Amino acid sequence: NENKNANTNSNLKKVNKGDDIKGYLKVEKMVEKDINGIWRYTKGFIWFLAIIVLLALFFAIVSCKNTVKDREVVIYQGINDAYVAINGAQTNYILAVNKAMEDSLFTIAALFKAGETMENIHKQGIIKIYNDFSTQTSAKLKEKYSLAQFDTIKNLKRYFTGQPLSFSIDSTKMNLLNLMKMQSFMVNDLFQELWEVAKKEGDPYIADIYLMYLESEQSAFRLFSDAYKYFDNASDFTDEYMVCPLCGNIYIYDDGVTKCGICGTPVSKFIIVE
Repeated sequence: NENKNANTNSNLKKVNKGDDIKGYLKVEKMVEKDINGIWRYTKGFIWFLAIIVLLALFFAIVSCKNTVKDREVVIYQGINDAYVAINGAQTNYILAVNKAMEDSLFTIAALFKAGETMENIHKQGIIKIYNDFSTQTSAKLKEKYSLAQFDTIKNLKRYFTGQPLSFSIDSTKMNLLNLMKMQSFMVNDLFQELWEVAKKEGDPYIADIYLMYLESEQSAFRLFSDAYKYFDNASDFTDEYMVCPLCGNIYIYDDGVTKCGICGTPVSKFIIVE
């Protein structure tokens, strides 16, 4: 009986031990399964995050490129606007000079000639801005906004419908009044906006040039206003002016000026207009 009981206990221990091993294996498999499941979900989440980050990066790059391109288009459009307006203004001054000469109003003709000289300086400055800026942009944009495209007043749609630069020859006094209106447009509508846009787009070089031109156009407007106010005494006006070759500001000749009040250019470099 004792042997029988011993054998029975031994068998029971073996059974219990076998059951324990099976239980451990079962638990181990369950844990392994859980770990695999967790890892699978973790990998999926990591891939999901990676895709989100890559998409965000992609859209950030595209947005950045578009922002740069939009900035370039805005700057080019400003150059376009300035070139067209200045070209039109210069043509108007030439026509007004010829009419004043016909009317023997030589002092007024000299003032108009000074205005034409100012606009020519501004035009050359705008061409330089274009050449400098186009080296920073794509060839495609440079071709699209080439100066050859900037030869018609119709391009300047954002500012006016043609009136400020639509110039028809009239009497010299009326020409003077029309040129005053044109100067008002150049100051208050054109260069004021171009200056603000260039500042907003983060281009201080172009903004500073636009500001110089704005101030010189403003100074010219004051000269023209005085000339119109005292037009009946035009014969008493000076027939000699000086024009700053950098900013285009107009001065009465030999007026005690030593340098340009806008850009600081010494008077020795000024252009004499008679």
